[in-house]
Amino acid sequence: MFSEPAQQHNYEQGLFQRLQLGGQRVHMLNMQYRMHPHISIWPGKRFYDGDAPSVPIPALALALALALALTLALALALALTLALALALTLALTLTLILTLTLTSPSPPPPPSP
Repeated sequence: MFSEPAQQHNYEQGLFQRLQLGGQRVHMLNMQYRMHPHISIWPGKRFYDGDAPSVPIPALALALALALALTLALALALALTLALALALTLALTLTLILTLTLTSPSPPPPPSP
């Protein structure tokens, strides 16, 4: 920690450590869902004494497939929303052009010879 004020507020410790030292109840994971089981080995040993088993790979694959499906559904909804906004903008623009064309005064007739 380089800053004295940061050191005075114990910012060299993580938020979890500060909350724990401040008397907050600690709820440790009994199952981790966010990492592939092979990647989670080190954090499980380091922070949970090896007691945070990973979700089995088929369940993890299902969760990832559901997350992907949700992401694709949201992307489709966003694309449809943008297409609708573009269509409405085009319709309003055409309406404005037609309104201005139909309500503008007609030009005077050319002078006769």
